[in-house]
Amino acid sequence: MAVIERVSIAEQTYAYLRGEIAAGRLRQGEPLVEARLAKQLGISRAPVREAAQRLAQEGLLETLMGHSWRVAAMDDDDIRQLYLVRVQLEQLAAAQIIEGDPQGAARQLEKSLQAIRRAAKRGDLQAVVDAETAFHQELCRLSGNKYIHLLHEVVIAHVRLALARDNANYPELDQVAEEHQPLVRAIRAGDTRAAQRAIRHHILDSLKALSTG
Repeated sequence: MAVIERVSIAEQTYAYLRGEIAAGRLRQGEPLVEARLAKQLGISRAPVREAAQRLAQEGLLETLMGHSWRVAAMDDDDIRQLYLVRVQLEQLAAAQIIEGDPQGAARQLEKSLQAIRRAAKRGDLQAVVDAETAFHQELCRLSGNKYIHLLHEVVIAHVRLALARDNANYPELDQVAEEHQPLVRAIRAGDTRAAQRAIRHHILDSLKALSTG
């Protein structure tokens, strides 16, 4: 039972730190010290270390010396490179969805949009980031191509960092959901070109805000 409890604490610590990073409360480049975090959270250092190592493997933390880390920092060029990869993966996912069951996929994606809208209505940036990340994960999963899904999962931790920064620039969070609506409509209509155009527009247009974000 002690092992199960320890894993549970580490998992909770991981989820907490990931949420703080995604919401921007732990800022990019901010240092994190194992002993200080353990004291702050009222737990031992072992689950903090386990959670931090997992986050480092995902690219959300960078390892420093002396059992300390810092939140990964993405500059404009990092995000541009990341989003160019996202565009290719998600355009391919949309094309494969439309070759399969576009109507069913559109229904599933509409459920994901509703989750974004609910989070936006509450004004909860972290929940918006979580829901938007889930939307894009669902898009790739619905492609039916396991390699698209696997590759997307590799970059999703970095996408989460970028989304926290991007979405903070929206004057109204409900705009996040509405930007995805053209993609869902195009998939429902079985229009591959329109779906891929919507993906490109949605992902790459956000890069224009980077210099002022």
